[in-house]
This record gives sequence, structure tokens and C-alpha cells, in this order.
Amino acid sequence: VNMANSVLDTSQRMRKYIPADSPIGKKVDDLIALLKGGDSYFGSAEEAEAGLPKIEDLFSSDSLRLKALLVMSFTPSFMVGGTKVTPEQPVVQTWGKKKKSAGKDKNKMELLLDEFIQSGLSPEKSIACQIEMPRGKGFTKGGWSNPTEDMIATLNMITCGEKLKLTAVADNKVFVTFEDDDNGDSALPLPPHLAKIERSIEETLDAEPSLMKDLPLGAHLVDIYGAGRWKFQVPLVNSKKLEKDRLAKEEAARKAAEEREAARLAKEAKIAEAKALREAKAAAAKAAREAREAEAAMIAKEKEQARLERERAKQLDKEDEEKYGDDEADGVAGQAAADAPTTDSQENGNEPSPAIVEQLQEKAAAAAAAVDALTAAAAAGSSSSGPAAAAAAAAAPATSPSSGRAKDEDNEDLVSEVPAGMEVEADDDEGMMQEEEEDVGEELGPMIGIYKPVSPYELHWDVLETPTDAPPQKGQGRGNQSKKKALKGRCTWRNPVGFLGSTNREATGGLHPWPNEMYAVYTATQGGDSKELAWVDGVTVLPADCGNLLAFLLMVAFLRPHQPLSVDADVQSGSIIAIHGPPGLDFYCKDDHCLLFEDFQKVNAVRKAVSEAFYSAKPPVPTTVDAEDGIDFTGTRGRRESEPVPQIMSEPKAGEALEDLLNMLRKVQERTASMSQTDWFNRCTLKKAMMKTLDMHPSSSSRSRTSEEEPHFTLFTPLVDLVSVKEEAEKQQREEEERRRKIEEEKQRKKEEERRKKEEERRRKEAERWQREEEKRQKKLEEQRRREEQYWQQQQQQQQQKGK
Repeated sequence: VNMANSVLDTSQRMRKYIPADSPIGKKVDDLIALLKGGDSYFGSAEEAEAGLPKIEDLFSSDSLRLKALLVMSFTPSFMVGGTKVTPEQPVVQTWGKKKKSAGKDKNKMELLLDEFIQSGLSPEKSIACQIEMPRGKGFTKGGWSNPTEDMIATLNMITCGEKLKLTAVADNKVFVTFEDDDNGDSALPLPPHLAKIERSIEETLDAEPSLMKDLPLGAHLVDIYGAGRWKFQVPLVNSKKLEKDRLAKEEAARKAAEEREAARLAKEAKIAEAKALREAKAAAAKAAREAREAEAAMIAKEKEQARLERERAKQLDKEDEEKYGDDEADGVAGQAAADAPTTDSQENGNEPSPAIVEQLQEKAAAAAAAVDALTAAAAAGSSSSGPAAAAAAAAAPATSPSSGRAKDEDNEDLVSEVPAGMEVEADDDEGMMQEEEEDVGEELGPMIGIYKPVSPYELHWDVLETPTDAPPQKGQGRGNQSKKKALKGRCTWRNPVGFLGSTNREATGGLHPWPNEMYAVYTATQGGDSKELAWVDGVTVLPADCGNLLAFLLMVAFLRPHQPLSVDADVQSGSIIAIHGPPGLDFYCKDDHCLLFEDFQKVNAVRKAVSEAFYSAKPPVPTTVDAEDGIDFTGTRGRRESEPVPQIMSEPKAGEALEDLLNMLRKVQERTASMSQTDWFNRCTLKKAMMKTLDMHPSSSSRSRTSEEEPHFTLFTPLVDLVSVKEEAEKQQREEEERRRKIEEEKQRKKEEERRKKEEERRRKEAERWQREEEKRQKKLEEQRRREEQYWQQQQQQQQQKGK
């Protein structure tokens, strides 16, 4: 009722922020009308169903969408949890001298898991409880006649009769194994009157197959009994006294059943006697009434007959006097009266005769005697098979089907005639209840202490805290800051996930469960006794689909600009390698994850749709006036519900954008098999791999520029467009390629120019060399010609001298 009133109050307060003619406004109005349905009158359930709004028209059955809304509302109140049981690490074979194994030691939970396995117990159905026993008592010390039976009886009292098996491993330590077949269903069964109600899918929500398989219900009940305390007190139950009381109660119940059966038979006998007595009284009354009626009818008949005879005699006397005279008339009248025939009533037998009247009187006397006999038998406590009952049954006439009274009315009258002393059932029940109350004090023994139950598959939560920008303390540099311990989160005992566990070992085939790591969102925290522990309320566990990728992307999708968010990206292929949020919130994509840059466009679409739904119109621009007109207090605004307030968009697109994002996230794991090698290589347009860490929040200058362009309220600023980053990298590559091409062309041109110059120089030098050689050759020819001329001149001179 309190929740319904809270929802009604919230709906009425938020109604003025929603446009009246919008579909959302109509749904809110229908919700208010449904919550106020008790103020209306309906003649039948069918009329109420037809007149009130339908639940399936107002609510959604998609549990993932509801969790996404919770994440958006309470970002960044996140927790990361998991069990302490880690997967088995393979043994690495080393050569050479054997060294001490460098593997890590097992933690307490892994050692407890080994103890469960060695004891032959099922670890997913078992818990360990530390017991603080009274002085001088223990499971192995003695001084305790039935330790196991007493502890089982005590735990049965705590767990409301859950089937369990107890294994004592020490004087103060036991293993409790629950023998329920439906492991993982920690929900309490509905009462029978509520289980008959047919509930729609909007009330129960869709099944979530990606959630963990929980611990048994009995483990939760033990934790809830302690109300979240590390140690709680419980009275020890004496199993012998309990068994004795049980047998005594069974014997008392058996005797009470026998007494009730005897009382029922006696009651039926009394009813039969009362019925026979009543029938006898009715028969006696009827016989007496018939006798009186017959006697009265006979007297009336005689009187009527005497009157008729007198009248007839008078008539005859009168006729005789007229005919014969007075003396003869008397004789004739007497003879006529003697010879007169009987009347019609006497001939037909309608009137009773004296013999019949006498028979009826005898019958009435016999019925009265039977009534007296039955009354005396009832007073003496005789059974219904006595002679009085037989006489009453013989005297009572048979009852025809068309009797005047109904059978139910007779039974009610008969029950009222039963003596009050025969109804002893209520007194017996009250006596048994008093005996039970008296036995409770005797069943409970001394107080024992039970510590909080422990399971190796219990989830342990770490609260993710948003870092502050506080500078380091004086004398402490950033390099030597001590690492802050993670804040441990523990769900309050009233929370349904207060003792949550993950016990599904079938998916892994080993001792570690699946999922072994998950995320959750909470609504509020409370301080505990320790600075390293916080109690959290309103915890909602997110699904572990796609290796927690779906939950993680939902968590980082609604981070504000002051909350850190970055990605390690492969710009060449346009894929995400890792996502880093606030401290402690990191996700590394696995081999089967194919998260692309285009997927973050879906995230931006959701952020944009949610932001556009708030305060869609621009705020009014304030104007400066020369003088004030004064303040009007006449109340022109009317009621508070009628005051002008900013309203959301009449038809927001956030639901469609969120559905597109969720559909995309569900298909991330399918891309590895569905995307062909050709499509993948077509994405890799860059020549070489480019790994970058990109801040997903725009810089302050770009945010200020955006706020100047869009002065209205923006809830979520858009994240960095990774597709644009990839396109920018591809553009830079093209520009770089163009620059390199131009540089290469310039180099080729310069090389060609140099080659041409060298060729020209070579030709010039070759020409000069040829010219020099030609000159030398000409000189040689001239020298040879000169020598030949000199020789011929000498020959001519010699010939001339000889001739002389």
C-alpha cells in the first residue's frame, strides 16, 4: 500500500511536466486512474476490467529496458562483483633446476571449496556456519546427548522447515547442505490465495537466462534470520523434547480425533433422537388434532341432524293438521320421522362416525404415550436403538415428499435442540493450543551464537567510487601516493540479493561458476562500522550477456562530462580494444567481441534522444527594463498544479534509440562469424595499424562552442564520434600519401633534372674532348704534311743538286 501511494504521489507530481496531448501523458493519466480505482464502484469484476486501464497497456515486460532506465537514473552508482573462486591456472613446465612454484596460494573460499569437495558435499547447495556453543558443550567434546539432531532442529526452526543435512567438521563448525531439488530458485512461494491469481507478463517480466544461478532458499533464510549481523543469537532446540512433544501432540491429536468422532456420533444420535421425538410429537399432535376435529364434526353433525329433524317434524305436523286434524297429525308425523331416509352426508361417509372418532382418540393416546417414552429415554441417555426409538419410529407416520417443511430448516431446528454439552470441538482445540504454548518454553534450551553463513560461491561486491580532483597533501607527491583500498559493498539483509551467489558450474565444466564477474547498480549507501565497508540498498544486478559487454556499455553510456571515459581503439579496423571508465571500471574486449566505432554512434543517438526530451524549447531571453512595475500578489498563477513549468517532449525518441542500442549489443558476438574476411579487410583502409587511447568526452573548448550554438539544457553531451576519428585518420593518411606522392614526384623531377644536366655536361665534355682530339689530329696531320713537304723539298733539292 505504501508503494502504491508513493507511485501515485510521484505520478501526480510529475504529471504537469508532461504535455497533456502526448501518449506519455495519457499513460500517466491511466496509471493514476488505475491506482485510484478503489474510489470507483463497479457492479462486477467484468465491469471493472472493462472500465479500468489494462496493466499490459501501461507497463513494459522487457526487463533489460527497465534495468537500462535504472542505470541511467543512478549513474555512476555501480558495483562490480564476483566469487573468490578463480579458474584453475594451467601448470607451466620448466626445464633446468626446479624452483619453488610461483603460483599464488589458495584463498579462504577456495580452501572452503576444497573442504566441501573432500566431505563429499555439493558446494553449490552447501554453506558453512561457525557455531558458538555453551561452555562445556561441543560436537566432539561430549556433554551433549544429541548434538546433530538438536542443531538440525534449530536450523529447521530458522529455515521454516527446509530439508537439510548437517555435517559436523569441528566442535564449533558445521556444513549445512540443503536438499531442495529446485536449486537456484530463492523466491518464497506465493500464498495459495495469491497463487490462483493469473498474472500478466508485465507483472512477472521476461525471463533473464543470462543471470546467475542462486544459492538455495534455506541459505538466504539463515542470513535473513541474522538480519545482516556477523553473529546472532538463537535458542538451541532440544530434539528429544521436540520429538516427545511431537509424539504427545500426535497422540493428543489422535485422541482428540477419536473424541471428535465419538462426539460426532453422539451428536448424530442426539439429532436422530431429537428427530424421532419431534416426529413423534408431530404425529401425536396430528392424531390429537384429528380426534378433536372428528369429535367436533360429530357433535356438529348431531346438532344439525337434530335441527333438521325438528324442522321436518314441524313441517309434517303442520301438514297433518291441515290434512287430518290435530290428533291424527301427531301419529302420522311420528311414523314419518321413523320412516325418514338418512341424509346425504351419512350416506356418502364424509362425516365421521362414532367408531372412527373412538379410533382417532385411541391413536392420539398412543402417540402421546410414545412421546412420553422418548422424552424419558432422552433424559435417561438411552441410545437411539432403544425400544422407545423403535416405538416412536413405529408410531410416527411416513413423511411424504411434499411435506410442508424443508429438510434444511428441520436440521437447523434439530441442531438447536442438541444439548450444548455435546459440542466440545472448540474446547478441545483451545486446550491443545494452550498445551502448545506451555510446551514452547520447554522445547528451547540455552542460547547459542551462529556467525554469518559462508559459501565459496557467494558474490563479493566492490563499490566503484568517482575520484575527486583534490590536490595531493603537503609533502606528498603524486608519485608516492598510497593506493586507496577498494570500498567493499554489502547488500542489506532486506535486499533480495543480500546473500546472492553464482553456482552454475555446468557452463564452465570446472569448480568455478559462470558468471564469475558481474555488474550491478545501487540506489543508496549507508556507512558501516568500518571505513572500508558500505551497506548498499536498492541493488539491481545487470545481465552478463556477451561476457558483460552489454552491461558495461550500458553503464558507460550515461556518464557525464566530469566522469572519465576513454577507449583503446584500433583506428585501422575501426574496432574497440578496451573501455576505461571511472577507477575500477575497465573492460577489455575478448576474442569473440567485435565492437566497432559505429556502435558508439548508437550510444550517441541514445544520449541525444534523452537530452532532446528534456526542455525541448529554448529558455526565454531576459530583457532589461527601465523601471519595475511592482510585484503582483493577486495569485494569477492559480493552483500549484497549474503553474507554468518546462515540459518534456510530447513524443520522445529515447525508447526507439535505446531499443536499437540493445539490439545492436545482442548481435556483437555474432559478428565474428557473420562478418566475412572481405568486409573486414575493406574496413582496414589504413596501411598500418594505429592504436590510440581516445578521450570520449569532448574538450572544454568544443563543449563551450556547443553550448553557444545550443543554449538550451543538455543532459548528456555527445561523446566523441569515433567514426569521424577514423575518417579523419583516413583523411590524414590520404593527405600524407598525397604529400609523399608530391615529394616523390619532386624528387623524381629533381633526379631527372640532375640526370639531364649530367647528360648535357657529359655531352659537353665529350664534345670538348672530341674537339681536342680533332685539334690534335689536325695538328698531327699538319705536322705530317709539313714533314712530308719538307721531305719532298729535300728530295727535290737533292735531285736538283744531282742534276747539276
